Amino acid sequence: MPLIDIQTAGVFVIAATPFTETMQIDDASIDSMVDFYFDKGAVGLTILGMMGDAPKLTQAEAIHVIRRTIARCGSRSMKARQ
Repeated sequence: MPLIDIQTAGVFVIAATPFTETMQIDDASIDSMVDFYFDKGAVGLTILGMMGDAPKLTQAEAIHVIRRTIARCGSRSMKARQ
């Protein structure tokens, strides 16, 4: 079953990848960004895409961003169900 289909509705944010001053992936900012978007009513996120971040990252960095974002989204989903 596709995750996005004709019945999909709501705001899907195109999220930038946050970096520290030393150009490392900023995990704390990923967490706060996810929290902020969902607290404001977003129903989904697009990462490593439209903002041009993906080609600037190594494969390991991209995987890290994906895993961190999914983990934070998952923890928010679990809180919403409680």
